[in-house]
Amino acid sequence: MVYLLISIVASVVISVLLKRGEGTGHDRLVVTASNYISATVLAGGIWLLRGAVWPSWPTVLLGIAGGFFYAISLVLWMQAIERAGIAMSTAALRMSVALPVAMSMLFFGEQPSLNQGLGIVFTLLAIVLITLSGRATGEGVTESAVVLLLLVFLTGGGAYATLKLFTELRPPPEKEALLTLIFLSALVMSWVTVACGKHRFRRADIANGLAIGTCNVTSNGMMLLALQTVPGVLAFPFVNTSVLLSTAFLGTVVWRERPGGFGYLSIGASIVAIVLLTT
Repeated sequence: MVYLLISIVASVVISVLLKRGEGTGHDRLVVTASNYISATVLAGGIWLLRGAVWPSWPTVLLGIAGGFFYAISLVLWMQAIERAGIAMSTAALRMSVALPVAMSMLFFGEQPSLNQGLGIVFTLLAIVLITLSGRATGEGVTESAVVLLLLVFLTGGGAYATLKLFTELRPPPEKEALLTLIFLSALVMSWVTVACGKHRFRRADIANGLAIGTCNVTSNGMMLLALQTVPGVLAFPFVNTSVLLSTAFLGTVVWRERPGGFGYLSIGASIVAIVLLTT
C-alpha cells in the first residue's frame, strides 16, 4: 500500500507542478523536453540495473511511437490545464484507459466483462458531458477547450495502446528497454522541436521539467512494485480515482476552479468509468 500512496503523490505532484507552471507562463515545450531528460536517465539506469536486455526492432518501433504519444499528450495536457482546469484535464487523461480496452476487444479478441462494457459507456457519457459543458452558457469550459480535452483523451490513449501492443506482441524481458526508448524518443522529438523554434530557457522551467520527469518515473516505478503484492483490480482503480479526486479537490479549493454543472458530472462519470474499466 505504501508503494501505491507514493505513486499517487508523485502523480498529483506532476499535476500541481504543471498547474503552477501555467500560472507563471512557462514555456511548455521547454518543460516537456526537460522532463524527458530526467525520465530517460532514470529509466535507462533501471534498464542497465536489470541486465540491459537489448530490444528487438518491433520494440524499438513501439518505443518511438510511444515517445510521440507521450510527448504530445503532455503538451496538450498542459494546454488543457490552462484552458479547462486541472480537474477536467486530469479526468480526460485518466479515462483514456478506455482506448486500450477497446483495442483489446477489437484486435485481440478479448471479451469485455460487464464492468468493462459499462466503463466504456461511462467514458462516452463523460465525453458527452464535457461537450455539453463547453456549450453551456455562463459556466464550464469553452468549446475550444473541449477540443483540447478530447485530444488529451486520444493521445493519452495512444500512449496506453502502445503499452498494450507491447504486452501482446513482445517478450516481457524487453519492457525496461521499451520504457527507456519511449522516454528517449520523446526526448529527441521534443528537443528537436525546441531547437526549431524560439523559446525561453528559464531555470525555473528546466527545474520544473526535471522534477516532473523524476515524478513520472517514480509514479510508474512504484506502481510496478505495488503490483507485486496488490492485485491490479484493486491497484489501478485506487490510484486513478485517488489522483482524479485529489486534483479535483485541489482545483476547487486551491485554484477556485468552477467546471460548471456538466463539468462536475463529467468528472463524476470519469471516476466511475475508471473504476469499471480497471476491475
